[in-house]
This record gives sequence, structure tokens and C-alpha cells, in this order.
Amino acid sequence: MAPTGVLTVAKKKSESRKFNTLVRLDDDLVEKAKKVVALKGISLAEYFSDTLRPVVDRDLSKEVRKLASKEGED
Repeated sequence: MAPTGVLTVAKKKSESRKFNTLVRLDDDLVEKAKKVVALKGISLAEYFSDTLRPVVDRDLSKEVRKLASKEGED
């Protein structure tokens, strides 16, 4: 578990962002991520959002392009 001071700093940094969705992840991944965020001084939600955002944006763009090309074939 992260030291209290780290959690306090993490909360202050992410107060303006909204983290409302429950997501299930592999336990081992979360345990590793907890170590990373403790060292970085950020929240798990902020870490996963920042890490996953570029991957999700890329995949979404890719799928939209595939859909658009299929519609163009019809």
C-alpha cells in the first residue's frame, strides 16, 4: 500500500478529472501498477487513463477506418 502522503498528492493532482467507471483487471497487473503509482505519486485511475488513452484512441481510429472502408465497398 502506498504511503499516505503519496495518496494525498495523487488526489490533489486528479481532482479535476472524473474517474467513475469500475473496470476489472488482472490482479497481478494491478499490483504492479500500484507500485508504479506509489513511486510516481499519482492515482491508479490517472495512471491507467494516461497509459491506456493513446492505445484506445489508436484502436478506435483503426476500427472506424475499417468500418468506413467496408461501407465504401457496399
